[in-house]
Amino acid sequence: MTQDGDDSSVNVNSPPQDDAGRPIYTSKSGMEWEATCTRSSRRQNQNILRNTSGLTISSINVTTVSEAFMLFLDSDIMQTVVNYTNQKANYFYQSLNLSDTNNKRVWIPTNIQEMYAFVGVLLVMGALKAKREPLSMLWSTDPLFERKIFPASFSRTRFTELLKFIRFDDLYTREERKKNDKMCAVREICTSFSSQCQLHYYPGSHLTVDEQLVGFRGRCTFRVYMKLKPAKYGIKIWMLCDVETSYAMNLQVYTGKEGPRSEKNQGCRVVLDLTHSLKSGYGITTDNFFTSIPLAQELLKRGLTLTGTLRKNKTEIPAELQPMPARKELSSMFAFNGNLTVVSYAPQKNKAVIVLSSEHHDDSCANEENGYKPDIILHYNHTKGAVDTMDKMVSEYSCNRTTRRWPFLLFMNIIDIAGVNAFVVWKTKFPDWKVKSPDRRRKFLLELGKELIKPYVKVRVRKTNGVSSRSLAAMKKLLGAEYVEERMEPEPSSSTIGRCKLCVKKKDRKSRNKCGKCLCFVCKEHSDTKTEIRCRSCSEGLN
Repeated sequence: MTQDGDDSSVNVNSPPQDDAGRPIYTSKSGMEWEATCTRSSRRQNQNILRNTSGLTISSINVTTVSEAFMLFLDSDIMQTVVNYTNQKANYFYQSLNLSDTNNKRVWIPTNIQEMYAFVGVLLVMGALKAKREPLSMLWSTDPLFERKIFPASFSRTRFTELLKFIRFDDLYTREERKKNDKMCAVREICTSFSSQCQLHYYPGSHLTVDEQLVGFRGRCTFRVYMKLKPAKYGIKIWMLCDVETSYAMNLQVYTGKEGPRSEKNQGCRVVLDLTHSLKSGYGITTDNFFTSIPLAQELLKRGLTLTGTLRKNKTEIPAELQPMPARKELSSMFAFNGNLTVVSYAPQKNKAVIVLSSEHHDDSCANEENGYKPDIILHYNHTKGAVDTMDKMVSEYSCNRTTRRWPFLLFMNIIDIAGVNAFVVWKTKFPDWKVKSPDRRRKFLLELGKELIKPYVKVRVRKTNGVSSRSLAAMKKLLGAEYVEERMEPEPSSSTIGRCKLCVKKKDRKSRNKCGKCLCFVCKEHSDTKTEIRCRSCSEGLN
């Protein structure tokens, strides 16, 4: 059946008829399609969603933005990162000490609290769009350019060490695992993160499967080239996203060809993998890389429907639906086979867009300014962009710093996706939170960064020695009223001489004078002796 912009239905081609006198199309593969719809358009069981979208039991009780974020990067994932980071750093310093016995160096072990603060600093960098700035600028001491959040969180040296040593798998077994898994260096946390994404949110009725390209030009055995993507080179990630919110439900990293032969029906396999945890009632939208008749039939067995564009070389498509010079512009032709519907829409002469749907079972078209457009096409246009929207949100405030190590690149991408998912959970729970703010998500990320950093700063602020007065002042700004409560007075020292608490370590300046309030050693430069000896921080009211 053909519909065009004149609101008329004409038979451009006269298809053959079956024994019952019904017009049919026959494809190259021998598949027969009815030219007219003979069944009711009543909603089928596969189109009935029995779960309402929104929060699950595990996420309904979040009260802070950091709790929403920790649903996805939980303590188990962070403990894995902590363990392997400490392993790598210890291995490095042990090797260094063997080569240089005169200068022994020891790694101060990191912990979950510090690692969350590290992630928080990365999130703040992304929200401030400072990921490309050098660390020397971010930790600048110039009053005109300094940003107090960074020196309050870490010393620049410590942050650089964490950037250098952060790892996500066992150093000593990697070579063996690499023989069977190209992504072994980050497989554990990627699998855990994907599982967490599926637990904390019920998606809406429709989801999209598409790819995300994380830009990377370093060494990676499964790096790909995609000329239509802005980054061109990078690591490809298959993603399943909710159409309503762009929440990332599942992801899978593409690791290239396994073995000497290329994978057949890869698009079908990817969609089935990503949707394996979905219950019946959902509609999946894909582009022509994934869409096929066998995929639609397999999804119907699972209670899921499919809508997607078809490549014109599919043998199941009847020749009558292919582009033809005789077809009118803006005309539509339909073909039906059981639960499957194919529409061929001609936006221009000798061109056609072919879309397959197992959700629609009629030939209805909507009247638009540029003519009649099939409902299937309109539905596809409405639901195809969820992954692209998520990718745009990620790239807008990405924490992805320049790196040569692809596992760290994927970890930063996980942080960005977790930030998007946490924002979806948060605004679902609190829809009125800063709803009038034009940069609502930026403020969410900044607040998230502060909440992740604060617990570590409360511990760091108690360590008086080795922390400069500038850093202490920055900590006060960050903690505010909590500063006095967290700043515990150190126990009196029995020593008669010690390093000044406000001088930098490299000066190694010793003094016999103690502050009358905090009982710490302080040099003449950093003391106020008008009445009694007071360190500069105490006399200025920092305590």
